[in-house]
Formats: sequence, structure tokens, C-alpha cells
Amino acid sequence: MIIQGDDLATAEKVFFSDQEVSFEVDGESLVVEVPDSQGAVEVTVEGPDGTSDAVSLTIE
Repeated sequence: MIIQGDDLATAEKVFFSDQEVSFEVDGESLVVEVPDSQGAVEVTVEGPDGTSDAVSLTIE
């Protein structure tokens, strides 16, 4: 999955609800490993300036 937005080059952690997931920084995008679980999750990104607002999505 690709996450795009501002200030992502300094991302330190990515969470799908309370599960930390692996990711790689690609410029101002993040290439994120989607967990095997299914259902609704809140995606957040942590960096030196704090935690992003949560974005809701459903994994099918």
C-alpha cells in the first residue's frame, strides 16, 4: 500500500490500529506492508513532530 502526504520523509513508525507495520520511505510517500488481518483499521504515522490524524480504512 502507498501512503502519500506531507512530511512523510521523516516517518518513524506506521500503525494499523495498534499494530506497528513495516514500511519504506520513497520520497514523500511510504510503501507500507499491509497486515494479514481483515476489517476496519485506523492508520496513523508517527514522526519527530508527533502522530498524524488517523485515517480509517477497511482491509478485505
